[in-house]
Amino acid sequence: MESGSRSSATVVTAATLIMIMVFAGFVGSHDPTIKSIGFGLAVAVAFGAFGVRMTIVPAVLVLLGDWAWWLPRRLVTRHRHRGREADRVVPPPERTMTRSRSESAQR
Repeated sequence: MESGSRSSATVVTAATLIMIMVFAGFVGSHDPTIKSIGFGLAVAVAFGAFGVRMTIVPAVLVLLGDWAWWLPRRLVTRHRHRGREADRVVPPPERTMTRSRSESAQR
């Protein structure tokens, strides 16, 4: 999980900064409506990229563990029916979603 976040962090950061600069450019407008829309979009993009994609999503994926990648049986059969990666489908994990601290530290 950490290597995925590290490898995509530069791309997400660069795209976020570009979008923030574009939307912040609208703040220099004389029209108050355009100013507020530009400011709102810049803040929303910053929160979405840094607050959600780089903080909340990885934390939730770590908490869910294998359950984050589990497909319901109905989707597994659809997946197999279409012939895509049918041999890679993994059955759901047998353990419950609660973990001890030692199991979380091992991941």
